[in-house]
Amino acid sequence: MEFQHSKKQLNPDLFNSQSAPMEVKSHQGRVFPMEKQSNPFGDHELKLAEARRDIKILSDHLSKALSKFDEFSKSTTMRMDRMQNLIQQSELKNDILKSDLMEKTQNLNQKLTERRTLDLKTQDLIDRHNQLIKGYEARLQSLIKIINEKDHQILQAQATLNGAKMEIARLKRL
Repeated sequence: MEFQHSKKQLNPDLFNSQSAPMEVKSHQGRVFPMEKQSNPFGDHELKLAEARRDIKILSDHLSKALSKFDEFSKSTTMRMDRMQNLIQQSELKNDILKSDLMEKTQNLNQKLTERRTLDLKTQDLIDRHNQLIKGYEARLQSLIKIINEKDHQILQAQATLNGAKMEIARLKRL
């Protein structure tokens, strides 16, 4: 707020001079002609009227500033309320997402634990199967060895039998 200082001229009656009517400028730059007054309080009344105008102008400016401040305060309050609502909604969504994530993480951990248990059971079955196969391979090897020995014994017995037949045939011929 800028106030212009009012320019005033002295009342000519104060110095007993016979000049033209006096002009007074208000703080808004308006010129108000003053007539010579015989009232000794005329200057004071003018100053009082001017002060009242200045007070009214200041009051108007203050009212405007207060109304602007009230509007700003209301709009700021509304913005703050909206922001608080948005923050609450965001926190609610965040809590929902957090609980969903926690639930999914628990389910995933549970499935992972089940999978590890199944993997261990499968590995145990594979190990037992491999042990059975090794046992059968050992038995098979021993059976092959026995069969080979029996084959060798049969061949020896056959050779002995053939030798005995030849001996019998030779003895018969004689």
